[in-house]
Amino acid sequence: MKRCPIDVIGSGAVLLGPDVTCDGFHADRKIRVQTHVHSDHMEDFTTSLRGEVVMTKATRRLLELDHPALPARSNVRALNYGEVWSHEGNRIELTSSGHLLGAAQVKVTLKDGRSIGYSSDFYWPLDQVMKVDALVVDATYGNPSECCKCTQEKAQEALADLVQKKLRYGPVHIMANTGPAERALSVLRMSDVTGKVPIIGNKRMCWYSGVYREFKHPMPDIISDESKDALHVMRKGQYIRLWTLHGRLPNDGLYEGIVIELTKYRTTKEPVEVVAEDLYRIGFSNHADFQGTLEYVAATGAKIVVTDNLRNNKNGRAEKLAKTLRVQLKVRSCVSSNTESLAWGK
Repeated sequence: MKRCPIDVIGSGAVLLGPDVTCDGFHADRKIRVQTHVHSDHMEDFTTSLRGEVVMTKATRRLLELDHPALPARSNVRALNYGEVWSHEGNRIELTSSGHLLGAAQVKVTLKDGRSIGYSSDFYWPLDQVMKVDALVVDATYGNPSECCKCTQEKAQEALADLVQKKLRYGPVHIMANTGPAERALSVLRMSDVTGKVPIIGNKRMCWYSGVYREFKHPMPDIISDESKDALHVMRKGQYIRLWTLHGRLPNDGLYEGIVIELTKYRTTKEPVEVVAEDLYRIGFSNHADFQGTLEYVAATGAKIVVTDNLRNNKNGRAEKLAKTLRVQLKVRSCVSSNTESLAWGK
């Protein structure tokens, strides 16, 4: 097989062939694919809008909060999963990655027929896995020690149970980032935990929950934390309040109650960790664990794999994953170059 032009460079751009970049800007690439809305994948998004930009319809709707003009731009292609868009010999297809609403695996079929892809951040198991010859894979769980005995189903059950119990005594503050936050809300809604208990969140959480409902996900209504209704609810004392994971709760007498942190790293044993009095932590990850990552790579059929050595690469996860792929799956694998350059976009 010819050398496959796949890599992740220092700017965060994932290179798929000579024309396509994912989740980052590159001056020499004509097409940017935006796999999802998390900030570590949004680098130089506005700069990329001068070229062709591809994403799912749900991702576009989520991004409209910060980029309201997106629907009017003819160069922004909003696709359904499974839909193929062709441009100058490149065929691009997006498949759900299960990471959050609109998140996608990216498959690019080049002019010579080779198929190359980017997993982006992904959940496991998936209903559908793209088939590619070469792959750039996320290495968030690239460490062999990160095989989790606690399933996400148990984590979801534990969250619903903990919230239901603690609401009897006062407010519950849930700290989570986009993806886990919406999954938590969906779990609480389907478990009927929320019931008549009001939920308060910021502008972004209100917007995102509304988009989730548009795409038929069960989601409770959220009261804006900027509204008078929110202040009234907090004074009554029984409510659920949403915060970003690393935010800070104000200390003004209205924020009593317990705090639940939903982290992206799974716990290895019990789903709920008691951190301190009235502070709990639940591994609420939208990522595959180490074993799931191996199973995913095997399912793609890729014979050449580059592990993302830039994002979430603590303790050499990308290198450990690449080594395991070579040993267990017998594929050609290496870490991304993370090439840095002072040249514009290169």
